[in-house]
Amino acid sequence: MLKLHPPLKLAKPGAYEGDLWREIVGTVYGGGGDDPANENILVSGNKAVLTRYSTGKDRIDRQLTLEHAAAYKHYHACLMRTILIGGITKLARRMHEVNVLQMEACLEALKPGREIGDVFEAYARVADENGFRDQRFNSCGYSLGATFSPT
Repeated sequence: MLKLHPPLKLAKPGAYEGDLWREIVGTVYGGGGDDPANENILVSGNKAVLTRYSTGKDRIDRQLTLEHAAAYKHYHACLMRTILIGGITKLARRMHEVNVLQMEACLEALKPGREIGDVFEAYARVADENGFRDQRFNSCGYSLGATFSPT
């Protein structure tokens, strides 16, 4: 089991992203894991909302987005976290509240026989109703499973 908490103790304002990354990847290798099929993501500050790999490492600032994946004996798993560094702004708190509502709406829409588009529509509806239309992701998520390398 990946122990994410010890490396996250390094996630502080001004800390070097590379130091945090070394600890996370070292945890995977130390546990006998292998590299994931795709790049891991660790971005902060203005790049934190990118949700894609970005070249170069910076000093941790404001918000940290981490999508960490690993493979163990060809079983692939990923874990994504958004971590606020420093204080929480009113906007960040409100966005979190809306994200919780979005997750509830998505879970309600995620029923057998429903189309995946119904799940997106639930997510988008809640964003729009709460004034976050311009901030919503129109492309998010990906498939995992038996056909996702290296599984």
